[in-house]
Amino acid sequence: MILGCSHTSMHIGRDLLVLLREHGVSHLEMRITEIEAGGALHDRIRCAELADLLRSEGLGASLHSYPGVNLAEKIARIRATAVDIVAEQMEFGERLGARWLSVHLGTCGFSRTSAKKAGRLEVGIEAVERVLERTAGMRIRVGLENTQRLPDACMKSYLGDTPDECLRMLAALPADRVGMVFDTGHAAIDPLVPPIDFLAAVQSHVVGVHLHANDGAADLHRPVTGEWIRHNAAMAARLLQIGIAGRPIIVEHHTLDAARISLATMREFAARSTELPA
Repeated sequence: MILGCSHTSMHIGRDLLVLLREHGVSHLEMRITEIEAGGALHDRIRCAELADLLRSEGLGASLHSYPGVNLAEKIARIRATAVDIVAEQMEFGERLGARWLSVHLGTCGFSRTSAKKAGRLEVGIEAVERVLERTAGMRIRVGLENTQRLPDACMKSYLGDTPDECLRMLAALPADRVGMVFDTGHAAIDPLVPPIDFLAAVQSHVVGVHLHANDGAADLHRPVTGEWIRHNAAMAARLLQIGIAGRPIIVEHHTLDAARISLATMREFAARSTELPA
């Protein structure tokens, strides 16, 4: 099984490297935390140094897009800037040798049940098409991520919070440039369908998984424990299949301690799983 680990930035310190080596992690996803002009995304020397470090550690890589970049922004001028920013992140990832850039398609200023949501989804899809035009010929892919469902009372919603929305995105975009990053924690928050059914619907498009736990109400990024495995046995078995097929299962947490727990849990689960369900 290919295990991965997310990191809160592109700065790889000694403690992170020790964790990755101890648990046999072979994929690292790094969050982009700075997008200003002339900053880290445009520092070719830093990018080359980071690429050398990844190669020396035998790590595959992906990036997570800067939070808050809304490809479904309703104001065209602002949306065009979002396209520029995502394209710049893709260009950096290509130089780095990253397999994909994890992207949340966008947010809407109305509830998840609004009739306007379908139209905004099409706006976001068109923005991804512009990103792909800007990055034509690159190997790096867009990894569209499913998002959590917010209560109607929030008067805000995320695009990609149901299987149907994710499948609509994937059907509209080229499979050789766009895949799905399935987030277990997001799928478990106020789900329209059980998370296992969500994963089954999109699994053929999955390039990687973000693995973390929560209480079903908030995006807590809690560690995955043996109890979580027992309560989510079908999901765990399917994740094992995905990892064995070469698509990284990436534990996604805010601290190294939480990542350590999830990595140990998944290693133990894989070790004692002698056969897979049909």
